[in-house]
Amino acid sequence: SKLTTQAEGEQIAGNISIDARDRIEITNDSTISANGDIGFIEIGSNSAIAPRTVRINRSFLTTTNKTSEANEDEEINSGFINIDAIKEIWILGGSQLEAQTERRGDAGYISLNTPDEGHVFLDNSKIFNNVEPGGIGNGGVIQIETGSLSLSNNSQLQTLVRGIDEQETQVAPAQGNGGAVIVNASGDVSLQNSRILSSVEAGGIGDAGSVKIKADSLFLINDARLNVNNEVQGNAGDITLNANRVALSNNAEVTAETVGGQGGNILITAPDLLLLRNESNISTSAGTETTPGDGGTITINVDEGFVVAIPSENSNIVANAFGGQGGAITINANRILGLQPENRVTTGEALNNIIDNPPSQISAGSDIGLEGTIEINTLVIDPSQGLGELPIDVVDPSN
Repeated sequence: SKLTTQAEGEQIAGNISIDARDRIEITNDSTISANGDIGFIEIGSNSAIAPRTVRINRSFLTTTNKTSEANEDEEINSGFINIDAIKEIWILGGSQLEAQTERRGDAGYISLNTPDEGHVFLDNSKIFNNVEPGGIGNGGVIQIETGSLSLSNNSQLQTLVRGIDEQETQVAPAQGNGGAVIVNASGDVSLQNSRILSSVEAGGIGDAGSVKIKADSLFLINDARLNVNNEVQGNAGDITLNANRVALSNNAEVTAETVGGQGGNILITAPDLLLLRNESNISTSAGTETTPGDGGTITINVDEGFVVAIPSENSNIVANAFGGQGGAITINANRILGLQPENRVTTGEALNNIIDNPPSQISAGSDIGLEGTIEINTLVIDPSQGLGELPIDVVDPSN
């Protein structure tokens, strides 16, 4: 089934609202779309009381600024998708939510909202907010406010500046900057074999965007990815993570890398623990042999806890540079275990070996430029501190 509003020219697209008290289900290849300038799709958002559950299975919700008979120089912005539920939001079975720009104008806004005791689940599904080929504008915002968030089975939250293949000569490259992905959860955020990204693909034009996650605990498992990378000559984006515990395992990664330009910024605040296991990496490296770049900055604040890796498992924290200056890494922690600092000018092959081979390392090197900086501040208690030296001469008590 289909439910669509379609604007002509520069007209504002119509709005679509679906409300119910207990449950809303959108299933079986259903399509809901609002095409034109600032069209709204609202699920459970307009009634005084949101439904307990929203379930979207094998279906598609789309807002786009693509419209017929519009002046190509006229700016038309994509619309909004809002979903509200009291208990659960499920997005399953290859479902897609999209608010994209395919012409001059910005991508839209997608928000999913539950109370602090609620949950949002994505399984084999995607939320897009992209600048597509032919689009000239910025990526939009994906924002999730909930109790807990789970992404599994190759699910994605993405705001991309899309690339084009060399064979696609009829479509102009996407131009603009990546948007923002914002997650605020009172409980856990978990990604298993899934991705959150705001990046520029090869063939696109612009800078990568940002990813911000606030949670009680953050788990990145089994090839999970947080990326704000740039695959062309532009700047990488920023990642901000704030959780009591942050754990990466089984080839998980947090990266703000660029092919050529300025590596991004990664800020991790995890008062209790930052854990890296089984070839997991945090990286703001930049540049290649042909396109120089400067490494970005990584700041890790685990003031009351530990930064932990296993030396033999090849998990790394790197801000390396190829053809430019190494980046800056600052770690504040009670103790760092299992990571070996490495900071020097070396060969490109040696820099690649840091990621490819054990041991687990902290590196801000460069192949031909200035080495970066590594600052490690740990709580080290010296048992001799505060003790004065006692005299060794015998004192006559009668004097």
